[in-house]
Parts: sequence; C-alpha cells; structure tokens
Amino acid sequence: IALLIVTWVARLVAVILVIATFNFVLVRAAPGDPAMVMAGQSGGADPKILDDLRKEYGLDKPYLVQLASHLGRVLTLDLGYSYRQRRPVLDLILERLPATLLLTLTAFCLALLIGTTLGALAGLAVRRGVAAAGFDPDGEADFLDRRHEIALHIVRQRLQR
Repeated sequence: IALLIVTWVARLVAVILVIATFNFVLVRAAPGDPAMVMAGQSGGADPKILDDLRKEYGLDKPYLVQLASHLGRVLTLDLGYSYRQRRPVLDLILERLPATLLLTLTAFCLALLIGTTLGALAGLAVRRGVAAAGFDPDGEADFLDRRHEIALHIVRQRLQR
C-alpha cells in the first residue's frame, strides 16, 4: 500500500509540474511584454519602471532560470500575486474552493444518477429485445453464440415499425 501511495504522489507531482510548465510556456508565448502590461495597468511605461519591474519579477533572467524558479514556487504553493485582485493567488483559489467542490460534487452525483438510470434502461431495452426475439435471456452461452441473429432480428423489428 505504501508503494501505491508513493507512486500516486509521484504521478501527482509529475502532472502538476507538466501543467505548470505548460502554463509558463503559454504565458511566455503570448505576445507582448508582461512588464509592459503591469506598467500599463499602473499608469506608465517609463523605461526605468519597466526595468525595475523586470528585475523585481525576474523577467530579466533567462527563460530556463525563470522556469526553474516558477516550478520551485509551484511546488512550495507560492502561486504568486494577482495584480488585478491585489492579493496572493493561493488565497483567491482557497476562497473559491468550497464553491468549486460543491459544483464538482453536484455534477458528479447528477452524472452518476443519470448515467446509471440510462444504463439500466438501455439494459432493459436490450433484454426485452432478446425476449421478443424468442431467445432465453438467461441462457448466456446461447445468447453469446447467437448474438448476431439477435441483433439482426431486433434491427428487422425496428425497420418494420
């Protein structure tokens, strides 16, 4: 069991690192300069302000150094600071987590209920079709041997309606 847990955690960390890397690359591939966007929000694009912002957020370093720094912060749950909300990103996520979990649980329960109901109805429809074809639905071996005949009979019945 311990090995399963260790394997599960290792896979979880790997998936998180891949997603974080993809997110980093996607943001960096977007057109424009992040420092210019931040400076524009605060009201000025002075070259001195841009240089200060690049230095403060590590945007003046090579991409691989930025990526390593980003992944390190993600692993320590330091997800950064929201410029728009002026709050740490982790606080914003934790604030919305209860509503997200409620929505997820509700959607899962609905999917389970609807899927189970539709699956049972589909099974009953197949069983009725088999019985209407004159075969014993409980005779599993017979059913498996003659499944093509059953399917053809059901199709013929549907076409005659």
